[in-house]
Amino acid sequence: MLKSKKKSKQAFLVRKNSQKNSSGKGLISCVIVTYNSAQYIQKCLRSLARALKNIPHEIILVDNASTDGTLLILKEYKKEYVIITSPDNRGFSGGVNRGLMYAKGEYIWLVNPDTEVSAKSAKVLSEYLRNHDNVGIVGAQMTHSGGKLQASFGNFPSFFKEWMQILQGYKLFPWGRVVMPGLFTMNSFGRSHGVDWVSGGCLMMRREVLESLGGLDETYFMYLEDVDFCKQAQIAGFETAYVSDAHVMHHHRKSFQGKLILANIYEAASTIEFWKKWSTGPRWQLLALRAALRIKFLLKLGISLALSDEYRDKRGEYVRAIMKI
Repeated sequence: MLKSKKKSKQAFLVRKNSQKNSSGKGLISCVIVTYNSAQYIQKCLRSLARALKNIPHEIILVDNASTDGTLLILKEYKKEYVIITSPDNRGFSGGVNRGLMYAKGEYIWLVNPDTEVSAKSAKVLSEYLRNHDNVGIVGAQMTHSGGKLQASFGNFPSFFKEWMQILQGYKLFPWGRVVMPGLFTMNSFGRSHGVDWVSGGCLMMRREVLESLGGLDETYFMYLEDVDFCKQAQIAGFETAYVSDAHVMHHHRKSFQGKLILANIYEAASTIEFWKKWSTGPRWQLLALRAALRIKFLLKLGISLALSDEYRDKRGEYVRAIMKI
């Protein structure tokens, strides 16, 4: 059996607020969480203006204590959008939950600040939800800025898939890094179909999903909160779908420029949190995954320290992050 979920106070407040504001028929509420996003947020907002033209909408921006001038940019939009500032970085889930408390729309659209959505994306995603009563969450086809496909959907983690990732078994397959998250084929990217999860970088949901589940689980500071949310939705009876006709360019992990190892460590830690919460397998699987991930990143850090001075000043930060896995 699946483990029960302890609803956070924040999730309760999100649900309570969403039930109060349930009159936004046809309205799309777009929630964006920024953190040191000055380089990309204006491009993102311009793309959203094109995508939401002639569609009733509201845009809610939540800043997680940026230090790079993002807030100065957001202040330029204070007459057009809802701007919320946090005194500290509450992570993606915490930021999203704060934004969701202000959302009034029939459809809730989570969009990363380092994305550029296509002009038809909002229409395509909302129409898919409107035409498929069984589907509660949809996601888009996402590509890197160079046009290479990203793994924007997949099946839920399994012991086999996690070991394939750790051992880099995906390199044995064509397009392996893209298809491994769901063991899909490349043909899966060219058609719309049901999946277990879609990326929170571009995720649209019905209001009923928000009212049923509340907010995202703030146990996840970063990564896999979208996978967890889709898991909860599945249990509640909502299906998730990948919509191939909605396109998004994603400047992936640009907040971690020069710190990609740290980003991967955070993702590994979230994988363990997901496994602890949902796995019904024997405990040795969790212990084996945790030990393997710690060893993997300690080795990576050791190699990086040997090859470059870049990581030496912050090696303590990296080691502490690794041991939290």
